[in-house]
Amino acid sequence: MGFQWVVGDGRSTVATKDLWLAQKFDFRVDNLKMYEGREEKVATLFYPNSKTWDPERVHSVFIYGDATAILATNVPQRQVEDRIVWAKSLDRIYSVKTGYYFWQNLYAADSNCAQSEGWKRIWRLSIPHKVKISVWRFCRNNVLVFSAPEWLLQKLSSARYDEVVAICLVLWGIWFWRNKRV
Repeated sequence: MGFQWVVGDGRSTVATKDLWLAQKFDFRVDNLKMYEGREEKVATLFYPNSKTWDPERVHSVFIYGDATAILATNVPQRQVEDRIVWAKSLDRIYSVKTGYYFWQNLYAADSNCAQSEGWKRIWRLSIPHKVKISVWRFCRNNVLVFSAPEWLLQKLSSARYDEVVAICLVLWGIWFWRNKRV
C-alpha cells in the first residue's frame, strides 16, 4: 500500500496489523497469521506513562525481526496523535502524481501491453489518437469485446505497417459501433 501510520501517542495504531513499521518494505509485521486476533495498540508497547519502548514487552509479543524494527522506530516525545501519511512522497502528502507513479510501479510491470514491441508500434502509427486510445483500452482489457491482447500484440509486432493500421482501425470501428448500440 502507499499509505502508512506514523506513531504519535500510539493509541490509534494497531501494532499487530496496521501498516506502521517504516523499516519494513511493506510497513507491517512479517507474520500476520501469527498475530491474528490480537489487537494490541502501539501504546501498549511503551513503558507505563511514557513514550519509550519496553523492550521486554516488545520481544514477548513479536518475533525477533519485527521486534527489532519496532525498537528502531522513533517515537516523538511531544504529545501528538497517530496519523496516516502517504509513504510514496517525500512530503508524505498524497497527490495524483505520486499516486500515479505508485500505480505504475505496482501494475505496469505486469502489463503485456507495456512491454511489447507491438505496443510501441501502436503509438508510432499515423492514425487518429482516439484510435490509439481504443486499441490501448482493448489491450488493457478495458473494452469488453473479447480478451485476447497477447495474440494481438504479437500480430502487431510482426505485421507490416499497413496491416497494423488496418487492425487498429477495425478495432476502433468495432468499439465505436458497439458504443452506438449500447
